[in-house]
Amino acid sequence: MVSVPGDLHPSWSVAPRPEGQRCLGRWAASVLALAPDGRPLFGGQAFTCAAPGGSPATASVDQLTILDCILQGARLYIVDLLAWKGYDLVNATRQFRHYWMVTKADEMHMSSASSPAHAYAVCVLPSAPCTRQAVWQAYHGAGLLQDAPVQDGLLFHHVDALYEPGYTPLTLVWKDARCSTHEVDSFDAGDVAHQQPHLVVLRCTADGRLQTADGVDLGDGAALERNRLHRFTIGGVDINAEAPTLLHCEYAGACSPAKRLAHSWSKIVFQSTVRNNQRLVTIETIVAGLPDQ
Repeated sequence: MVSVPGDLHPSWSVAPRPEGQRCLGRWAASVLALAPDGRPLFGGQAFTCAAPGGSPATASVDQLTILDCILQGARLYIVDLLAWKGYDLVNATRQFRHYWMVTKADEMHMSSASSPAHAYAVCVLPSAPCTRQAVWQAYHGAGLLQDAPVQDGLLFHHVDALYEPGYTPLTLVWKDARCSTHEVDSFDAGDVAHQQPHLVVLRCTADGRLQTADGVDLGDGAALERNRLHRFTIGGVDINAEAPTLLHCEYAGACSPAKRLAHSWSKIVFQSTVRNNQRLVTIETIVAGLPDQ
């Protein structure tokens, strides 16, 4: 989030975001975890949990369940869902999908702890309409997450949004040093994150243009391999320029073929402004225009 949506109330919900591995879980006798770009996680090893199809006892060939999750420790936090026991929910609104998740999880007692039969417990990530109280509660953790997991910022969802793979402006992440230990992205655990170069990933398109995941054009990449992701270090972004502009941009090499997603422009701007003490959105600006309850 680099600007506060004008309709934050009543059109958005907020949830605390647990730190962990983001994945898509495909339930069919066991769970296969996939990264957001489709790569199998954990060496393609499946595991079991208490969701439909998450174990041989609840398996059904024609009743596939697909959940968008964050895996932390021995718990899967359900952020969203695409399908439930064969019922396609991709074209349902976010508000309905969350209601469905909460209702079905309660019916199946899915939030019980892990057990010999289920390697991972399952918990629906709590979400509430954006009010001043709800945002502050999510910001401080305030009993919203079970087992007090490590937090990694806030998640905002537009309540009328359909499920979209990849980047969407209707799902926003915001964080600061108070609610996240990873306010600034890092790629070398041995260095202080703020002191590391700001590394961005862009796609060189078929016509030789450098673009972000959301299609923002950032200049000429004709000398680079087309239809591939490339890394760059930057000194920042010019937030006052009429067109999106990177400052002190230097080429850092082609990405591995395993890397499939470029960075979004909002992610680049957020990281740049935080690194350069130009933060555009604070927790105070988020709650400023919200009703108390």
